[in-house]
Amino acid sequence: MSVRETGSLTLLVERYAHSLYYFIYGYVRDAAQAEDSTQDTFVKMWKNVKRFDETKRFKTWLFSIAKNTALDALKKKRTLPFSALESDEEEQSFIETIVDPDAFLNDLFEKQENAQLLSRAIDTLSEKYRTVVYLHNSEGLTFLEIAEVLKGPIDTIKSRHRRALGILKNKLIQAGYAP
Repeated sequence: MSVRETGSLTLLVERYAHSLYYFIYGYVRDAAQAEDSTQDTFVKMWKNVKRFDETKRFKTWLFSIAKNTALDALKKKRTLPFSALESDEEEQSFIETIVDPDAFLNDLFEKQENAQLLSRAIDTLSEKYRTVVYLHNSEGLTFLEIAEVLKGPIDTIKSRHRRALGILKNKLIQAGYAP
């Protein structure tokens, strides 16, 4: 791998790792598995980058790979071999090498009570609603791009988003949130 290719991969990891990790975590609901699947997503992306259709948006293609990787991980649900419990203390997890802990802590401290309330409400949504809300509101994907990632009809995606917003509104009202 050339220096230029290494720099390109580093840039892609810096740009997308955080978002991919939380997207994948929404599927697998396990931090270690989300880290592994995030790393697997970058490996698959890098191996197949020459197949990328440049008429499409890169982010959409990358999130499609992430979704498939997360679903594959859920299908495997491998048992953890006993030998895997032993690890070097110096070993860093994949996500620790790409996430700036100071930025993460600053983000946590800056969150307001309403953001936490909304986050908890989003977490209670079923996967199909939570995924659409995350991709549209957090990642800025259009409904057409989300339909490509999830391989579903655009009208279904729009409907899920509308339903999710309605569910969230009701949950927030029940929790006593009054805008």
